[in-house]
Amino acid sequence: MALSRYPGPLTLSLSLALSAFGCGKDESAKSTDTSAGGGPFGTGGSDGSGGSGAQSGAGGYGGSGGTTDGTAGAPPLPEVPELSFASVALPGATNATDFAFIPGKTDEFLVTAQPGVLFHYRFTSTGVTEVGRATIDDTFYLDGCGLLNVLFDPDFEENRFIYLSRCVELQVTRLSRFRFDDIATLASTEAEIMTLDEPLVEHPWHRFGSMGFEEDGETLWVLHGDMVVDGLAQDRHHQAGSLLRILPDRSDRGSGYEPAEGNAFTGDDGDEAVYAYGLRSPWRGTRDRLGRIWIGDVGGNRVEEVNLVTEAGQNFGWDVHEGPCISDCEGVTNPIAAFGRASDEPYVLQDPLTEPATKRAIWVGEFYDHPQDRYFGLFTNAVLFGDFFTGWVRRIEADADGAVVSDESVGHLPRVTSWKTGNDGYMYALTLDSRLHRATQVVP
Repeated sequence: MALSRYPGPLTLSLSLALSAFGCGKDESAKSTDTSAGGGPFGTGGSDGSGGSGAQSGAGGYGGSGGTTDGTAGAPPLPEVPELSFASVALPGATNATDFAFIPGKTDEFLVTAQPGVLFHYRFTSTGVTEVGRATIDDTFYLDGCGLLNVLFDPDFEENRFIYLSRCVELQVTRLSRFRFDDIATLASTEAEIMTLDEPLVEHPWHRFGSMGFEEDGETLWVLHGDMVVDGLAQDRHHQAGSLLRILPDRSDRGSGYEPAEGNAFTGDDGDEAVYAYGLRSPWRGTRDRLGRIWIGDVGGNRVEEVNLVTEAGQNFGWDVHEGPCISDCEGVTNPIAAFGRASDEPYVLQDPLTEPATKRAIWVGEFYDHPQDRYFGLFTNAVLFGDFFTGWVRRIEADADGAVVSDESVGHLPRVTSWKTGNDGYMYALTLDSRLHRATQVVP
């Protein structure tokens, strides 16, 4: 499929990922397992500090290698953001698509596997062990369809609610709420929140992407692709190809949703759940502390985009424009960063470990803002993004006006399907080959 229309970021199997995602070799992510006690990622050494303990507190060094207050023997603080990765395998999972740490725990997490299985894992001293699993009925699994995303309710520790998105048929995608008391009974607790049904759909790609709750604990933002139907992303009355904001029914036996206040359209102007539109395959995104939504929109034939949503009603151009607009641009919001498919793209050249590939598929990771900073302040207020195929990882930051103030290479990890911050303050990445990676700052 070299340089052909990109179908979507999730595939039937790891082998099919090569044809549906890219043309590079089937190489595992360049990361190293470690089992040095204190969990599968060890208690020291993986961050380059050489000590016997992990980074601690607000970016401190672990072990006995000195302090960071400028006293004699203290190692220098890192000044350049650079990440290394240690990884563990997730036994049983096939095509891992998303993950989330269980609120209140640092060693337990859920993983969605594309065939329709939700896994509950716990860290051990040498890896992970499966605590349980739930098969989610009516999951349509093909190419970019399947079980796609997982999210915990802000009040999970009281109501035990989680949210899962999936394809239920070729032409239907659904976001549902489940109750996670016992994972063995989870599938039977489904309450439908939102369903998109489009009879013109012919391809199993461009479906639900990232989602998250706003600070009020009630408003849910959700990304959804254009379902590979021409014109849907520009149809303001359709929910496909859009950023949606809704108020899901969070009562014990409730279902459905109401549109959130402040969205782009009311009445006959457009669908009242739509906040921004003109998106092709907004697979991964995040919300920052200013309330802005960062979206990685996977391109068609030419350009991948990082889009920044700052106000209601923004149109990001698809399928009239791809990449920065060059003509007839009235009403179109340009991406704040973009890259193409050439082998001499700056992003490619700045990562010496770039994998050979003619395809591209952008992902955007979770905004880093954690009180237990593990990265010496080097990733605070930043968003991580990268390319699924070539493997480069970058750090980008924008000021309050939306202007990019930094955009730099920080590491290498191919086939990323989800990037989030753990409850322990570390950033974690999930890859399609069902491995979980912990990112640590390289220390001089």
